[in-house]
Amino acid sequence: MKKSLLAVFVLLLLCALSARADLVVQAEDGVYVGKTDTQHAGYTGTGFVDFTNAAGSSLLLEFSLAEALPTATVLVRWANGKDDDRSMSFRVNDSLQIESQAFGDSGAFTIWVETAVTLNLRKGTTKLLITALTSNGGPNMDKITIVGGEEGLREYALNLQIQGKGRVLKMPDAPYYPQGTVVQLEAVPDTAAGAEFVGWSGDLSGSDAIESINMDAEKTVIATFKSNRHSVFYCAPPEKGGNDNNEGSIEAPFFNVSKALSLME
Repeated sequence: MKKSLLAVFVLLLLCALSARADLVVQAEDGVYVGKTDTQHAGYTGTGFVDFTNAAGSSLLLEFSLAEALPTATVLVRWANGKDDDRSMSFRVNDSLQIESQAFGDSGAFTIWVETAVTLNLRKGTTKLLITALTSNGGPNMDKITIVGGEEGLREYALNLQIQGKGRVLKMPDAPYYPQGTVVQLEAVPDTAAGAEFVGWSGDLSGSDAIESINMDAEKTVIATFKSNRHSVFYCAPPEKGGNDNNEGSIEAPFFNVSKALSLME
């Protein structure tokens, strides 16, 4: 009876371990400073990243998680056949989380090892930037494995650019949007400057102040405003009274051309 219970327990344990969700991100699917190579056996996927031998060589990986992992264990699979320092930093969504992680000699370029690092990963889309700290660059990088990570819905950034005097309201307002989210944009001119809204450009077109955009990819939207208030500037060289430090008035209306151009809308 005890043996039967033990067998059942072992079977359940093995099933639980096999069902553990791990999210794997291949290095060659990222954006990197270096090249993809296949000359050293033992890699997974379609190849591995061979970094340029220079400080600042980097690998940018993007992935989405179904749930946040504040203390995620991330396994970095790498190889290095040289006895040198290939330390790297880890930055998550522009936040430095690991200042320096050592990567030395794995024994050979065909001996792949895993180094565990702990990262704070948010729910949704994460951008992980791994950067070489020495002139040796980084080790050959095969993949990362986020232990217990389950792939989530893809999210995209909405990049807004303003031309002229005004602002744009986003509803909902968030740094990233799950795929398929419809975001309402409202152009608000600076009435104190006498501005008016001209129109949208980039990944959105039209001249209505309120428009919607579907976040099915990363988008860039430009809102253009134009002032309906015009000023007259008198321009003169310094010897005729022009002065870039002169703010201008009825009594002293002279500016240099550079000053006038900088103030014109």
